[in-house]
Amino acid sequence: MARYIGQEAGIKHEYPEGRYVHACDACGGRSSLYIDDLRFHVLEMQSRVRMQSEGINPKTRQEHDLICYGYCLEIDPYSARAWAEKGSTLLDLSKPEQALTCFSRALEINPRDSDTWFARGIAFKRLGQVEEALTCYDKSLEIEPSVVVWKNKELSLQALGRYDEALLCCCRGLEIDSKRPDPWIDREVKPDLWNDRGVILAKLSRSHEALACYERGLQIVFPLPDIRHIRLQRNKEMLLLDLGRYEEALACNDRLLEIEPADPSDWKNRGTILKALGRTAEAEEAFARACM
Repeated sequence: MARYIGQEAGIKHEYPEGRYVHACDACGGRSSLYIDDLRFHVLEMQSRVRMQSEGINPKTRQEHDLICYGYCLEIDPYSARAWAEKGSTLLDLSKPEQALTCFSRALEINPRDSDTWFARGIAFKRLGQVEEALTCYDKSLEIEPSVVVWKNKELSLQALGRYDEALLCCCRGLEIDSKRPDPWIDREVKPDLWNDRGVILAKLSRSHEALACYERGLQIVFPLPDIRHIRLQRNKEMLLLDLGRYEEALACNDRLLEIEPADPSDWKNRGTILKALGRTAEAEEAFARACM
C-alpha cells in the first residue's frame, strides 16, 4: 500500500485503543514523517529476519507478506501500518471480508490515514457494497484529495447510474492532476479520466463534448500498443459512427487496425462503417475477416 511522506504524523504504540496522538502536538507543528511508518519498517525487518531464522519460505509473495505482517502485529498490535498492510495483502488474496477487519482495526488506531480509507472502500466495492465504498472514498478525499480515489468514486457512481455525480468526480480528478503534475498520473490515470468523462457525457447525450474528451485523451503520447489509447480510439470510433460521421469513424478504425491487425471486433466495426458508406463489397470482406 502506498504511503505518503510529509503528511500528518502520529504514533499509536504507548496509548490505549481508539486514541491516536499526533506527534505534531509535542513539537508545536507538523512532523515531516509518519512515525508509525518508520516503526513499521523496523517491525517488518525484525519479522522477516524471524521468518528466515525459522526457515519459513512460502510459495507466493502474498503468503510471505501475510505471515510477516502477522509477526509484526504480535510484536506491536497497535501498528496501524501493519494492520493496513495485512489488509492489502488479504485483498490481493481475494479475501475482502478479512481485509475489512484489518482496515477497520487500522482506522481505529489512525483514523486520519487516507490510504486505508481508500483501501477499505475497495474491499467494500469487491463485496458489492457500493454505497459503503463511496462513504470510504469520501473519508479518504476529506483527508487527502487524490486523483486515483476520485477515479474509483466515479466508477462506483457510474455503476449506480449517478452520471452527473460521476462526471463531477472526473472533473475534480483532472483539476488535481493539472495542479500537481505527476508522471505516473499523466501516463496511467489521466487517459482513463478523459475516457471516462467522455463515456459519461455520451450517456448523457452530450456527444460533442464526449468527442472532445476522447480527442483530449488521445493527445497524450502512448507507447503503443497501449490499452488506454485503444480504449479512447475505439470509443471515439463508435461515437463518430453513432453521429453518422462515417469517414472519420473509418479513420479511427484504420488506426486501431494498425495497432492490432487481427482484432475481430475492429474488423466487425469496420464492416459496419463500410456498409454505412455504401461500400458493400469491402464491408463483406471486413465481416469475413472478423470471423477468421
